Amino acid sequence: MTVTVLIINWNGRDYLSETLKKLPEVSETFRVLIVDNASEDDSVEFIRHEFPRVQLVANSTFLSFAENLNIGLSQATNSGSEYIWLLGSDVVVDDNSLKYLLELADKYKDVGMISSKVYVYGNKDRKIHYAGGIMDWYTLLPQNRGQEQVDVGQFEHDIETDFAAPISTLIKSRVVKEVGLVDQSYYEGFDWLDYCYKLRRFSWRLMFSCQSHVWYRQKYKNDLPIFIKDYFTIRNSLLFGLRYGPALTKLSLIKNAFRQYFFGTPWQRRAVLDFFTGNFGRGSYQTE
Repeated sequence: MTVTVLIINWNGRDYLSETLKKLPEVSETFRVLIVDNASEDDSVEFIRHEFPRVQLVANSTFLSFAENLNIGLSQATNSGSEYIWLLGSDVVVDDNSLKYLLELADKYKDVGMISSKVYVYGNKDRKIHYAGGIMDWYTLLPQNRGQEQVDVGQFEHDIETDFAAPISTLIKSRVVKEVGLVDQSYYEGFDWLDYCYKLRRFSWRLMFSCQSHVWYRQKYKNDLPIFIKDYFTIRNSLLFGLRYGPALTKLSLIKNAFRQYFFGTPWQRRAVLDFFTGNFGRGSYQTE
């Protein structure tokens, strides 16, 4: 059994050391693959010097999360790994995190992804960040079950979940081969959620493992201007919601789209126009 740990890194130099040191030793059956997204710190040099056995893909230009993820998924599956453990660069794992994920993967043959229980790093009260996911189709927002709650044993059951957490998720390689890669149309937001629901359409189940524990620093902050965030939220919610949502959600999205096009801000109108004309990826947003 071979496992590839896949880490997408961007300016994570200050966190990678602790993340990597908690992982098992790199071997023929356990690999670590880091896709660096054109980091502006010395992440690449640090990895090459301190962790020479780690496989590294260093991008020369900044890419979307989906593009980076697809690079890693393709390389991991092509290398012959049976499992891909998607892990954040700012995550610290428990000694048995992978063990419990693999046990569930072996137990349930129709499960394609399994996520760990995620705690807030540095919180002595074991505050929860994720204990399974619930999709709220009314607001079109994914809800982390148990978020901000103190863990007192209320989530000690392995359950099926609406979506996995890319913070720590085990993916079966044969799922990637069957379902394909992540849709790069979104660029910012909804891309991972789309992939989770894509798996579900192929009759793969997603699960939450209550015994697999990791700690999340949550270092990455979306620093896009508010009007650009609004643009991607509107355009991508239309793409995701009309693709997977129930009838009432789709009706609400269409009604809101017409309202935003005729009465919204310039970027809201642009988001609706780009959706209906198929201008995806970066769309109308261009970095300086």
